[in-house]
Order: sequence, then structure tokens, then C-alpha cells
Amino acid sequence: MATPTSNNWKDSLPPGVAEHAKLIDEDWDEFAFDTTTCTAKQVNGFLLHHIIFYRNRCYADSQLWEYFREDFMGWTADTWALGNVNIVRDFRDFLRRNGVYVAENGNPIASNIQAVITSTEEPIWTEAKIIRQLRKPKNNPYSSEGNFNSYQNPQNADPPPGAALPPRGALPLRVAPPPPPPLQPTGEPLPREVTNLMKVYSDEEKKFGGELYDMLGAKLQVFYDCCNKVGIQRHQYHHAFSVILKGRAATFYYDHIAGKNYSFDIMLQLTRAHFETDENRQLYMSEWRETTF
Repeated sequence: MATPTSNNWKDSLPPGVAEHAKLIDEDWDEFAFDTTTCTAKQVNGFLLHHIIFYRNRCYADSQLWEYFREDFMGWTADTWALGNVNIVRDFRDFLRRNGVYVAENGNPIASNIQAVITSTEEPIWTEAKIIRQLRKPKNNPYSSEGNFNSYQNPQNADPPPGAALPPRGALPLRVAPPPPPPLQPTGEPLPREVTNLMKVYSDEEKKFGGELYDMLGAKLQVFYDCCNKVGIQRHQYHHAFSVILKGRAATFYYDHIAGKNYSFDIMLQLTRAHFETDENRQLYMSEWRETTF
């Protein structure tokens, strides 16, 4: 808990929180309170505290969903009703920016957040939902962290181990790879084009196998370049995706993706969700810290 003096605690509030100074108490950053006796200022402070707390710890996706549900278990519609509508909206937007899907469907915001708490199934981001989120502003009052800091963001790629990582408050968590070649109208890829791509991928080192330190983002950059050279275009990538896979990744593809008419973006989303785990990210981060410091 912060320990400001009684006279200056409002002056030391972090960005985003300061604009709500009149709506919170001095002890706004307490971890917990009693939901049966809490006040409106305590609810506001709890929400703002967790925006800052989760952001500083870089929680996102399944990890954020799990911790958020644990921290807010016991909340009810009456608890949410005490919160300032703008702060509740900011909290909803924070969850969405960091990979926890909360519906935007015209229903009360608090009801949609509560639905995430009470459900035992993690909400699913569809392709259309991701596209909608990517169209939102990248800046917000609390940081410039981007509009979709999730492994499901098709514009993101994980940095290699040992690479310098930017602070979360400065840039999105991952470095975006070069965009794929522009989309051009054409027919389905000819067998000759896929065969030519397979020849290019005779070198197994170019393929993604799903093992530790095997970075899908780096392999995709090679894939985009090779497809461009053999004449396979952006909207045809789903026909050629299996060519770049080997080992565990190839097994996963044929068990869960092949024959289901998924788009290329959905194929990537499923593959990343399976292989780019929180445990791997924590390991990469630990090794980066050891190398840097």
C-alpha cells in the first residue's frame, strides 16, 4: 500500500488514476475490502488499483482472466452498481486490451464483466472480435500500451530470447513483424505453386516445430517471403500453412486444424494459443533478465 502524507496523496497518484481523485479514498490501493459493506469510493479505488497492479505485472490473456476472476470473486451486481460508470468502463477496456474478452453488446458494462467472472469457460475471441478491437485507439489514460496486447493479435510476434524488451508502459508487448505481401485478386493456388514452396522448405530449419525457443513470429517472416517468391498470395496462405510445420506443430495441425476450413488468421490463433504458453513467456523473460542484469 502507498504511504503518502495526508496532504499530498492526490499529487502522487499515477496517470489515469489522478483524474478520478475525487472519487477515491486515500487508501485507494488497498488489495481487498468487504463487498457487503464497501463504499462507492472503495469500489472505485479497487478497480483503479487493479488496472495499475495488473498492468505493472504484464498480466494478459489466460493469466489475466484467471487472476481477475479470483480477485473479483464475490462481487455482485450491487457491488458494481457502486462504481463510477467511467471507471467501470475503463476497467472493461483494460481487460479487452489485454486479451480478456468482455462483450460490447449494448448491455450494461457491469453485467458483461460479471458474466466473465461467473462463467467457468474463458471467453473466446473470434476473428471479427479481434478486428474490432484492433480498430480501437491505441492510447488510454493509464499508459500507451496499445489496443490489443494479446498473443491472439495477428500483428504481434514474440521477441527472441536475449532481445531487449521495451517497458510495457512504452510499447506493445511484442514486436510486429513486417506485413505480409499485399492482397491481390487471383484464383486458388496451383499444385505447382505449393510444390515449389515445399522445395523451398526442404531445409527443416526454416520450419516451425513448436519446441522451446522455436519462434513462430520469425518463421512467419520467412514464410511470407517464400510465398511471395513462388506466387502464393495473402488470401491463399491457409492452403500452404502446413508446409512450414514439423514435429509437434505438424501433429497439432493435423489433429486440430486440417480439414476444418479455417482462415489463415484462425490457424495462427490456434497455433499460438497451443504453443506460446505463459510458462514459455516467463522462462524467456527470466533468461532475458539474467542476461541483461
